[in-house]
Amino acid sequence: MTLLRLLLACLSVVLAANAGAYPDKPLKVMHGFAPGGGADILLRAILPKFSENLGQQIVVDYRTGAGGNLAMESVAKAAPDGYTLLMGTPGLATNPSLYEKLPFDPLKDLQPISLIGSVQNVLIVGQDALWSTPEEFAAFLREETEKWRKVIQATGLKAR
Repeated sequence: MTLLRLLLACLSVVLAANAGAYPDKPLKVMHGFAPGGGADILLRAILPKFSENLGQQIVVDYRTGAGGNLAMESVAKAAPDGYTLLMGTPGLATNPSLYEKLPFDPLKDLQPISLIGSVQNVLIVGQDALWSTPEEFAAFLREETEKWRKVIQATGLKAR
């Protein structure tokens, strides 16, 4: 029993010596949209202080396409070592209902760290639109359900 304790103590000393402080190399933040958008501007605003606090360089890797799914998949399949992060967007919540099959499960394969901002979205129509209130728009959509279903299916998205 004493020999086992001695081996465990030696092993813990070796592991602690080799563990190194996190982070000991640059971090990568995956972003699923082109530079210059709202999420990118927010990301660029916080990264300098984040990098300073961690004492490491942070590189943004743009994996654009598929509504952000390419970046999300890259993070979901990355080594779980804390060096690959994701600039999350609303696609985390909406994409599972828009795409037939995703190569990752946002709820099981990704772990939120922090909310860093929020954005308000506004529905705007032109002066000559067929509706001018959310209620009129909803009524129009109900009347045109089959037409919209065909438009949605033509894009390859799932119609619900």
